[in-house]
Amino acid sequence: MTASVIISARDAARTIGETLDSIAAQTAAPLEIILVDDGSIDETADIAERHPARVHVVRSVNRGPAAAANTGVGLSRGKWLAFLDADDLWMPERLRLALDKAHSSGCDAVMGSMLAFRDPDTPPEAFAGLRYVEGVTQGAVVGALLVRSSGFRSLGGFDERFRTGHFVEFMGRFRHAGQRLETIPDCILLRRIRPASLGRRSASDATGGTDRLSKDFLQIAREAIRRRAAGN
Repeated sequence: MTASVIISARDAARTIGETLDSIAAQTAAPLEIILVDDGSIDETADIAERHPARVHVVRSVNRGPAAAANTGVGLSRGKWLAFLDADDLWMPERLRLALDKAHSSGCDAVMGSMLAFRDPDTPPEAFAGLRYVEGVTQGAVVGALLVRSSGFRSLGGFDERFRTGHFVEFMGRFRHAGQRLETIPDCILLRRIRPASLGRRSASDATGGTDRLSKDFLQIAREAIRRRAAGN
């Protein structure tokens, strides 16, 4: 089974090399790696283009991580999609374990566990206001997901209205549509915790700053309730 790796990146020059290294180290090689540069003003795209993993780099204006991911999916050829933020890392067995589970279960998506770690280059005091769970937890972020490409496309991909929360919104529609998710206990993702993640930047860059983050999640919750009430 083939998997396309989709990366949404913006101003990730400091971390993108390490992220791509973790993909190149996979025991089950992906079919392709597509990185959509979401309007970076640093060398993110240049570093990715020089990486030996032979990354297909798409340079785009800043439209947010959901739009960037959808752009990458539109160019992908794999039967399965695996997403990764440009500052997170995969464990070497990530793709193999998820693909094995997908094959054996016949499911539409697989979610693994993740381990959060503090960015070593960020001052300790910067973590005071950040919310995250330490230790290994069941993945609830896009980097821990493997999803069938046909199923993702049938649902219309990520909702580009949301600069934040688009993954949560998509999984709500995924479950409502009756698509089946299987989980594996293995830790497959190392999630880097730092103030300047793509999602946080997208929220602050959009009109409304941090208020946008709250408004997005509130709108996502309202629409989920409306779908359940309407039964569609």
